[in-house]
Amino acid sequence: MFGCMAGMRSPFFSAILALCFHMFARASEVSDFGAIGDGLADDSDAIQAAVDAGWGSVRFEKGIYRITKTIVVNLNDEGPVSLAGDGTASVIMAGPGPAFRFVGTHGGTAD
Repeated sequence: MFGCMAGMRSPFFSAILALCFHMFARASEVSDFGAIGDGLADDSDAIQAAVDAGWGSVRFEKGIYRITKTIVVNLNDEGPVSLAGDGTASVIMAGPGPAFRFVGTHGGTAD
């Protein structure tokens, strides 16, 4: 075995690999939770499920996402959450707003 490969079986390398996998696996596409993004279907439940999954990042692919109820982002339960789109995604609130409600605290991170 090559000397440079010997460290790849070390506990340290395994921990780094697990951390990297965990970081990259923490993004969810709303379509994975059933969102359609056609501007007609109610995507509220799918988007709420993506937020509630607690993966840290909720991504919106190209589309128009129609919601009829507020999406609650509970920072105390889920931790930090980012909502991201590819630049061509939009959310249409077709019910009483707000479209998104953030609950909880940033824990003084803005101080």
